Amino acid sequence: MHNSLKGLPSHVLIDTNVLLDAAFVTNGAARRSLALLGKLGYPPFIDKTIELEAIDILEKYRKSFYRAFDVAKVLYDYMRDARILLFPRAKQISNTSVNHHDIHVVSAAVQYGAWVLTGDLALNVQLRADDIQSRLPFDVIMEAATADGADPGLDKFIRVVSPTRLSGMLFGRVIPGSWAGMNSVGNFTVCDMENVGRLFYDTQTEEWVFKMPIGVSVRVKCPLQKGEQWAVCGSYNLPGAGKPGKIFIRAGQYPSTIFSRPKTTLKRITSLSAGLTNYGCSVYNQDHWNGHLRSVVIGPQGMKTDTWKHIIAIPEGTPNPYDSGMLSRVMKRVGALNSQPGLLRLPTEQDLRNLNL
Repeated sequence: MHNSLKGLPSHVLIDTNVLLDAAFVTNGAARRSLALLGKLGYPPFIDKTIELEAIDILEKYRKSFYRAFDVAKVLYDYMRDARILLFPRAKQISNTSVNHHDIHVVSAAVQYGAWVLTGDLALNVQLRADDIQSRLPFDVIMEAATADGADPGLDKFIRVVSPTRLSGMLFGRVIPGSWAGMNSVGNFTVCDMENVGRLFYDTQTEEWVFKMPIGVSVRVKCPLQKGEQWAVCGSYNLPGAGKPGKIFIRAGQYPSTIFSRPKTTLKRITSLSAGLTNYGCSVYNQDHWNGHLRSVVIGPQGMKTDTWKHIIAIPEGTPNPYDSGMLSRVMKRVGALNSQPGLLRLPTEQDLRNLNL
């Protein structure tokens, strides 16, 4: 259900994206994972290059949204409270397969003999290719939740951030039951969210299906066998009235098997009121999955092609409903909350809920 932390080096290098998300997205997975690292016996650190990269990013936000405030102080205060150590700048290495702008992460991990905590799926895959251990924030959360054989609780398997009228996704990592490989024995539902869509498998046609209540659906052929683990995702990006949008159905198996099909549509979601969501059956309590649901994620972002490839390339990989654009949205909200000089205030839980976090 997650990539275990057992056997990893004793220190963990915090990537810039996790560091900033943890400092400013106060109810996100990054902050929760960093709060657990010490308890799990992995003291977190950054090196000087990551510190300077984070400060440079914050300075750009400061100039854009709130010139009167020193937002770097929030970062340093958080680092102190979270006991994140600051190491000297690592010597840069050149023999690596990661993107040029992430070479400093590899360099620090190698020099200090650490594993890497990152929210960047692409970097996670590239680090693994260089035999550098890396994990996602959700791996840390699950490691803590399952310590000593504990039941992690349903909220660790099902993560929900409300979709929007313009974009959203339903994702499942699943294992079909004894019906897999049979023909015309019914439909089997992974997830059904009223007013958004239903993600299911149709045994009559051997297709994964994403069907939206606005009157559009998309299918992809994908024969199944009993006991196989699959990742499947239905997603949509609908820009607005008169503009073409797309819905997608995607399925895949580790490390690189991918089935995908898009459909273009002019239809759109005119309103998105709260409705019923069922996992493992339809909202009408029909078409039960009858297999294993290893994880379900509902989020406000669509699914990019490259992101899907990276999810499939990671064992037990799942999308993060707190996507990379969340930090920007939170920082804009910080600017709105602090339009007058004074004490910098981070968004409250209610402020974050108003952002569909």
